[in-house]
Amino acid sequence: MKFGLELIGAEKFDPTDSDWACEEVWEPEQRRLAIPSSFSGVRWEECLERVRSLVDTVLMGDGQDGRVLKSRVGVGLGFVDGDLHVLWQRG
Repeated sequence: MKFGLELIGAEKFDPTDSDWACEEVWEPEQRRLAIPSSFSGVRWEECLERVRSLVDTVLMGDGQDGRVLKSRVGVGLGFVDGDLHVLWQRG
């Protein structure tokens, strides 16, 4: 497992400030979830695009998971110490 996913809750959301996710107020008991190589591929760009596509699919669906994500002010995705991409924000 070359890549992992970390899920956090942040105090604020500011799409103009790429450091908004640094203000963590919540994290799950198991912070890092391994992403299987069979899904992630070998390059970080490929992994990021695949995870982004997966989250986009959840956000576009009408299931409970999408509703939970969209109940927040915004949803972002990126690598630790990397650029943060806003996938969804309340209008």
